[in-house]
Amino acid sequence: MNDPQQWKGVLSILANENLRLAAAELILEEAATSGRSLTEGQRRKARDRLMKSSLFRSEDGTFNSSFVTEILGSANEPGGTSGVERFLAKGRIETYPTRARHRDEVLAWACAKVISGGEILSEKAINERLKTVADDHVLLRRYLVDGGWLVRTASGSEYSLAPAPPGNRG
Repeated sequence: MNDPQQWKGVLSILANENLRLAAAELILEEAATSGRSLTEGQRRKARDRLMKSSLFRSEDGTFNSSFVTEILGSANEPGGTSGVERFLAKGRIETYPTRARHRDEVLAWACAKVISGGEILSEKAINERLKTVADDHVLLRRYLVDGGWLVRTASGSEYSLAPAPPGNRG
């Protein structure tokens, strides 16, 4: 591994529902191609371990993206902050990174915080949610739409997650 901080990019993918689903599809495709599958005992043991990891909610078995977001937000390097945290102040976006890869991490974080897959939000509703993570919610909304994270209707009255948000760019 060239960059010991690459785990943050993986967690950013896990925090975003569309990226997580795309990763799951690729993993399942690889498993099908290789002909590999789990026995019922292996599957049960793996599911039990996943449930104990806090990645999934014990009450309903759904993926716990907020847990991943918390890990990303609390990741600090000795002597300073790293990852998305270095662009935040008190859990809100303070500055936007100039490097596309870092900006994508911040935008993935913001999406995971404010909208879930399948949700369709009015402009007023998306604005209210974006205000919880950024002072300039209009700028953040523009970055999310222009960057391919959110899609809006032609009238601009409704917003939802993009079917395939952008991945990390260099």
